[in-house]
Amino acid sequence: MNIILVFTGKHCAGCGKLEASILNRKGKIADCSIEFIDAEKRTNQSLLNKYGVSSLPTTVVLKDNKVLRNIVGYGRKTLSEIEALL
Repeated sequence: MNIILVFTGKHCAGCGKLEASILNRKGKIADCSIEFIDAEKRTNQSLLNKYGVSSLPTTVVLKDNKVLRNIVGYGRKTLSEIEALL
């Protein structure tokens, strides 16, 4: 199973754009389990450490519970980078 973890924060300008883009995406991304994780909550600190998140937004793409890639930031090619991994 493919999983996409999207680490965001309410004070992050690019995070909202990334969330909207992922939610509106079709194709390979739409077939994944997508989890949006608020990086500003203390309860999520262990996930930040586990996946090495230090900047927002960060997207972690997993396949069969193995990290394929961490993508930091949001730009025109972010979604195509994610799809290429799936």
